[in-house]
Amino acid sequence: MDRSSLYRVSSTAPQIMSLLALVICAVAWAGIVRDPPGDEGPMAHIYQLIMVGQIPLMVFFLVMVARRGHRKNLPVFGLQIALWISALAAVPILGL
Repeated sequence: MDRSSLYRVSSTAPQIMSLLALVICAVAWAGIVRDPPGDEGPMAHIYQLIMVGQIPLMVFFLVMVARRGHRKNLPVFGLQIALWISALAAVPILGL
């Protein structure tokens, strides 16, 4: 992979992952998938992996932007952070 494709992946993957985490929260809140008794369930584990997995991608994107000196790409990083926080806040808001 060349640098431009790594840059493109690191700029879009965290946004997609955050939206997927929000979808998982909505599915769990709606009760479409039931958790087994005595366990968090697979939805919670997938959510946790998605939320932790996007942190290295966001850091990589921030390093790439800082190296290139492109301040115009900082709003993309702000969007990544905002989506991550909204996916994180969805759990206590929805009571999951």
